[in-house]
Amino acid sequence: LLQAKSFVVHTYAAAAIERIFMIRDQSDPMQISRAPFIYGTTELNPILETAVVNLFAIVEQHELGVTNEYVAKAIMRVLSKAEPQTIVMAAPTILKKVHAVLQAVCDNPVNPRFIHYLFESLAVLIRSSCKTKPELAQDFESSLMPAFQTVLEKEISELTPYVFQILAMLLELRPGGASESYLNLFQPLLHPVIWSNRGNVPALVRLVEAFLHRAAAETIGNDSRKLEGLLGVFKELLRFKSSAELSIRLLIGIVEFLPPDVYSGYLSTILQLIFQRLQSLRSKSFAQVFTFFISVLIGKHGCKPVEDAINSISQGLFFQILEQVIVANISGIKRTTDRKACVVALTRVITESQALQSEAGAQTWANVFVAILNVIAVKAVSDDAESPEEKLEMLEEGGYSSSYSKLVYAQTGVRDSFKEVANPTEFFVTTLAKASAATPGHYQRLIEHALQGKPNYAAAFKSYCAEHRANIA
Repeated sequence: LLQAKSFVVHTYAAAAIERIFMIRDQSDPMQISRAPFIYGTTELNPILETAVVNLFAIVEQHELGVTNEYVAKAIMRVLSKAEPQTIVMAAPTILKKVHAVLQAVCDNPVNPRFIHYLFESLAVLIRSSCKTKPELAQDFESSLMPAFQTVLEKEISELTPYVFQILAMLLELRPGGASESYLNLFQPLLHPVIWSNRGNVPALVRLVEAFLHRAAAETIGNDSRKLEGLLGVFKELLRFKSSAELSIRLLIGIVEFLPPDVYSGYLSTILQLIFQRLQSLRSKSFAQVFTFFISVLIGKHGCKPVEDAINSISQGLFFQILEQVIVANISGIKRTTDRKACVVALTRVITESQALQSEAGAQTWANVFVAILNVIAVKAVSDDAESPEEKLEMLEEGGYSSSYSKLVYAQTGVRDSFKEVANPTEFFVTTLAKASAATPGHYQRLIEHALQGKPNYAAAFKSYCAEHRANIA
């Protein structure tokens, strides 16, 4: 039926194939959304080559092929259900076909859904292939870069956000860091014009993050002057409500992957700009992203530089930020890795800030301590709680945008800023135990004050110490 000349027949055939591979076991009506799929690689393997060839033939040979979203979705679904080892064998052939379709779409980018499924198919192809053979990322880069450069040079706004997402994905997966082709892209990425297309912004932020992660030394290194272009982008994004949170994501990449000496001279100014935006936006989500940023900054580089930078804006402001922003918003941070960062950072705050341990700071110390216990006690949302299929369904319900839609299959995993900390609870109590050993009785008094009238918190803290053999002297 896929070979039928009739548009209606081959479209319905493609849609049927796509839907078949989404049928779930319905034996438990209460768990249908998480039930296993009935058909998978076992059923697909014998027909994979034929299905892919015939689906691409529709796109290549029929007048409406490059706008037929049902066929593009079927290609995506078939590739996502195939075994990675099988995909690797067929990758060169499939890539040529995707490349040819991409060139046709460049001339006629009229259907946002078709474009989205085409790039999801490319993302699946890359992810499955590189999972088995990471070195294939270089082959994908070589094959796709000319077409991507055409998209960027022609400024095809319907395609540029997808190109940036795929470039970020390849850079994240590429073994051995950034190639010369990638490094040549970095400075043009900081040009204000490219950021003026608001649809590009989320994908550009991810791409810049990937550069900082994989090629910080080659792109910025120890030269603070090179950082100024990136900070210019940060300031521009911070101005707009729609991109304010994305501006903080840029900062997170900077403080996580660059040496403190590179950005320390700008830190007070950066923080002052953020505090002004916190007041004007009054947004919980922005405050939560800021809390995560401060957590990465303190967790990586210690409390004192941050405390000094904040107090240089206004004496005593550090206490206010702790109480009114961080402690007030930390419970809204849901992801496991983000909450771990908060525990690491606040543990460093209560063990490193001398002002916080003074009589004047005792109540703030107590509030931060209890906030840590709350983060530990409340179960976090799993970083991969939703499957790609579920994420795609939510995206379909919301509708695809011609400006920006996130590629589900282009996600390479959740970045853990503190991989070295396996257990945040253990980090919390053992760090306190080490600090208390140097000043016996001091932390015990602070903890007793914090837990006064809070028997449940006291019992929880006692159990954490016992579990991890941490003794507060």
